[in-house]
Amino acid sequence: EPKEIVEPKLETKDKNGDGKPDVWLYYNEKKEHVRSEADRDYDGRPDYWRYLKDGKVFKEEGDIDLDGTIDMWVFYDEGKKVKAERDTNKDTKPDMFVYYEADKMAGLEKDTDFDGKIDEVVGKIPSK
Repeated sequence: EPKEIVEPKLETKDKNGDGKPDVWLYYNEKKEHVRSEADRDYDGRPDYWRYLKDGKVFKEEGDIDLDGTIDMWVFYDEGKKVKAERDTNKDTKPDMFVYYEADKMAGLEKDTDFDGKIDEVVGKIPSK
């Protein structure tokens, strides 16, 4: 017997008061908040996404330069930010890596010539 497909519930918010939604909150069938989308430049399209599990953020993605392509990824462990990645040269691959301890920046790695190898290291980098 086919299982009924349950669409996530959606709630919208209008942060800038222009009558159009610019925040979308998604809830699963248990009414748990599982995803948010935000339109930070108010052009009608989401450019920032947040994903939650068991009420805790586990990943965020963003289009920081607003060119239509995701160029920032942030990863969380038990709701605490542990790593952020950025694509700074628009090739869709991360080339800057920021590491966090207790939600504060602890270290940074950069691939400054975009050859896939780290060229610059600042601060504390976790062992891989």
